[in-house]
Amino acid sequence: MKKKASVAEIVGETRAFYTQHCPRMLDRVAPATTRRLVALEKRVGHPLPTDLREFLTGLDFRFQFEFNFGSLDCTNIGGSWKRMTTHLRKGTYAGWVEAREIEANNPGIRERVIQKCWWNEGWLPFAEDSCGNLKCVDLSPGPRGVVGQIVAMEIQDGQGPSATGAKSLRDYLAEQLGFLRTGKFRVDDEGLLEIDRYG
Repeated sequence: MKKKASVAEIVGETRAFYTQHCPRMLDRVAPATTRRLVALEKRVGHPLPTDLREFLTGLDFRFQFEFNFGSLDCTNIGGSWKRMTTHLRKGTYAGWVEAREIEANNPGIRERVIQKCWWNEGWLPFAEDSCGNLKCVDLSPGPRGVVGQIVAMEIQDGQGPSATGAKSLRDYLAEQLGFLRTGKFRVDDEGLLEIDRYG
């Protein structure tokens, strides 16, 4: 059986792809330091999963995900998590799952892969789009989920959280690289990358 690529290998291959096809995406980003990782863990009250730590410490460019989600650094992960968690603790989201009939339309919640809630303190954002929608590492899954799975949090249209099917950040990163390898992307006139799984 072929060994799965590590997070570092996936990031390295993605960097090489950007260098060839869309060098503008290689804007310099400072990789996370141990100090920043420890500060983030303290802020969110959870140890970071190994693959998230490897991603943040190896990332020195803007990593683009499908649907125009861009990678977050430690500061922005903490800020997005705090924004959502502050609303949660204030009771802002009370009753939202039921009121918006999310369980009925959401297999991730219905099948207990993710918890039945609008937001969970165990969801750590690692990517965000221009509308504030998030991709998160799930440290508090439902009974049929796995720790480290990826949750999509659609805030803009009130769709709420959903399971992506990716069991880990490593798997999700590998899926994004697969889209690049198979040509499911475009580079716009400004040299910016857009990934389209349906392209």
